[in-house]
Amino acid sequence: MMSRSFLLELGVEEIPSQYLSGIRDSLQTLITAGLEDARLLEGTVEVLATPRRLTAHGVVLDYQQAQQETIRGPLVSIAYDAEGSPTPALRGFCRKVSMEPDALGTLVEGTKTYVAAVVDKPRESAAQILPQVIQSAFGAVVLPRSMRWGEQDWRFIRPLRWIALWLDESLLPLTLAGLASTPVTYGNRTDHPDPIPYEGIDGYFSALKMGGVMLSVEERAQRIRSEGTRLAAQIGAAVDWDSTLLDEVANLVEWPTPFLGHFDAEFLEVPTPILVTAMKVHQRYFPLHNSKGQLLPAFIGVRNGIGEHLDSVIQGNQKVLRARLADAQYFYQADLRQRLEERLPQLRAVLFHAQLGTYGEKLQRLAHILERTQDWWKFTSEERATLDRIIQLYKTDLLTHVVQEFPELQGEMGAIYAQYDGESDRLVEALRDQYRPQYKGDRIASTVLGQWLVLMDRMDTLVMALGHGLKPTGSEDPFGIRRAALAVGRTLLEGGSFLHNLSIREIIKEMTVVANLGNSESVIEDTYALVVQRLTSYLEAQYPSSLVRATLAADLPWSTVPERIVWLQELIQRDRWDDVGAAYKRIDRVLPPGMAAIQVPRDAYGLEVERALVDVAQKLWMASTPPRDWWEGALEVTDRVNRLFDEVLVMDPDLAIRERRLALLAWVRAGLSRYFDMGMVNGG
Repeated sequence: MMSRSFLLELGVEEIPSQYLSGIRDSLQTLITAGLEDARLLEGTVEVLATPRRLTAHGVVLDYQQAQQETIRGPLVSIAYDAEGSPTPALRGFCRKVSMEPDALGTLVEGTKTYVAAVVDKPRESAAQILPQVIQSAFGAVVLPRSMRWGEQDWRFIRPLRWIALWLDESLLPLTLAGLASTPVTYGNRTDHPDPIPYEGIDGYFSALKMGGVMLSVEERAQRIRSEGTRLAAQIGAAVDWDSTLLDEVANLVEWPTPFLGHFDAEFLEVPTPILVTAMKVHQRYFPLHNSKGQLLPAFIGVRNGIGEHLDSVIQGNQKVLRARLADAQYFYQADLRQRLEERLPQLRAVLFHAQLGTYGEKLQRLAHILERTQDWWKFTSEERATLDRIIQLYKTDLLTHVVQEFPELQGEMGAIYAQYDGESDRLVEALRDQYRPQYKGDRIASTVLGQWLVLMDRMDTLVMALGHGLKPTGSEDPFGIRRAALAVGRTLLEGGSFLHNLSIREIIKEMTVVANLGNSESVIEDTYALVVQRLTSYLEAQYPSSLVRATLAADLPWSTVPERIVWLQELIQRDRWDDVGAAYKRIDRVLPPGMAAIQVPRDAYGLEVERALVDVAQKLWMASTPPRDWWEGALEVTDRVNRLFDEVLVMDPDLAIRERRLALLAWVRAGLSRYFDMGMVNGG
C-alpha cells in the first residue's frame, strides 16, 4: 500500500506558555490513537507548537489496512432443516454477507454453535477518514481551562482563527469550530500579520519560513541560547540560563531574536535577589554575571520577530526595566527604615486564614510546641535562644514593601533584612530556608534550626488545615497542603541527626494538643497518611513502589529509609528470600487480624520447639542487631517456624496454650517486619 503525508495546522490566539506543551502532547496522543484505531497510521505523528499554532504532521496509508471480521449468523440447528438443506434464515444470512452456504464456517460460543462468515472489513481512503480523526481528536484535547467564542459557543484554550488539513498536495475538507480548511497561514505577528497563501505541505513550510515562524520549541530554545551566549560574550559576561525561564520564553515567541540590554549600575546597590527576580519573573530577561559570579548591569532579552528596528525595541525594554528597578530600589530603601522586630505587633494581627486564625496565633503555637518538646531536640542554650528569636521574626518580612511587590522573595528578604538588622548568622540562614523545599528537586533547609522551623511550621499548617476540614482534593490544594506534607516528609528523611530518632506520630500528636483540636485522633491519622502518601510518591521516582511502601510501613526513623530500601533490594535477590517470605505468610494466615506483638517470657513455654523459636527470635529484636545479623536470625527463625508448625498444633483446643502460641508467632511476625513490612514486599 502507498503512504501519504498529512499536515494539520490549527491557528489560534496566543496560547499561554505554561499550557502549550501539555496541549501539544495531548493532541499528539489523540491523533496517533485515532489513526491507529482507523488502521491508517504509518510511522509516528509529531505535533509542533508555537503560541499561535499547533501543527501535526506524519505519514498515513493511502487506504486502511486490510482486516477481517467474523460475522455471526443463525444457530446451526436453525440454519439447516432435517434434510440438511439451508433454511430461509441461512439464505437470508448468505445474502447479507454475499457468500454461498458452503463458504461459511462455524462459531462456538459457550454451548452454542452458530453459522459464521469471515469477511473483509470495508477499506476507506485516508482522505475520507482523516478529517473524522482530526475532529475527534480536537474535541477530546485535555485543556487546563477553556474559552468560549462565537454564536455556537465554541470552546478551546483560545479561539481558533484558521485551520488547514493537507494530504500531500490535496487540501481536505475539514470544519472545526465553524472554520473551514483553507490554504492560508500567517507569520509571526510582528513581521507578517497578513495571510500567506500556499499550496501543499512543502508550500506550508516555505510559507512559515517566509513568515518568520520557527515551529520547533527545541529549535527556538537553542537559538535563544546560542545567540544570547554570543551577545553576552561581547561584554565578557556569562548568561544565567535558567532552564524553566528558557522553556517559558521559547514558548512565548515564534521567531526569537535575542538582544543585549543594560541598566544603570547604581541599581546594583539593591540586593541581587531583588534584581534577578525583577528581570526573570516580571520581564522574562536572563541576567548576566561576570567570571566571579557577580551580577552585571546587563541582561539578555528576547524579541518575537526578525529584528527590524531592534534598537527601538532594546530602548523600550531598558526603559521598562529601569522603572521596575527604580520601584524595587525605593521599596528596599523604605524597608530598611524599620527593623523586622518592629513589624511584629502588626504581624500578630494579620489573618493567616479565616478558619486558622492570625499569624500571631500561629507564632504562639510554635513557641508552645518548642516549650513542650524542648527535651526532644538537645539544643544548646544558645540554639534555644536563637529559635525563640526565629519564631518571633520568621514571618515579619511578609509586611515589607519588597515582598508585597515580589512575593517570590518571601524568606529571602527576611534573611536579607535580618542580616542588615545585625541578627545572628544562624537566624539569617533559618529565615532564608524556611520555604524549602519549594519544588521538585529543591534541597531541604541546610541548618538544624532551619530544619526545625520548616518541620514545625509545615506541621502546624497541616494539623490546623486538616483539623478544620481544609483537605486537598484532586483539583484544589488549599495553602499548598500537599507541598507542606512533602516538606515534612523530606525534612525527616534527609535532615540532620537531631531528627533521626523522632516519631512523626508523636510530633503530630503534640501539634494537635497545642492546636487544641477536638478531633485529634482523626487529625493525627489524616496528617500522618498525607505525609506518608507524599513521601511515597517522592521516593517512587527513585525506587520500586512495593519496596518504598514496605519500608515506610516499618516503625523506624525515616532517615534510614533509603538505606533500608537498598538493603531490601539486595535481600530479595538472595537464595532463601522466598523461604523467609513463605514462613511469614504461614504465620500471617493463622494470626487474627490486627493482633499486637507482645513478647511472652520464655518460661511460659513448655516445649523445646517453642523455646527454640523464642531463642532465635531474640536476634530479630536485639537493639544492636545490624542488618547482617538480622538476616541470619530471619533464616534461623524460618527453620524454627516451619518446625513449630510441623510438630505442634498452633490452634490447640486449650485456650491458654493457643493464646501463648499465637502471641509468640505475632512477636516473630513483628520481628520479621522490623526493618520493612514483609507482607507488603512482592514475593514476601
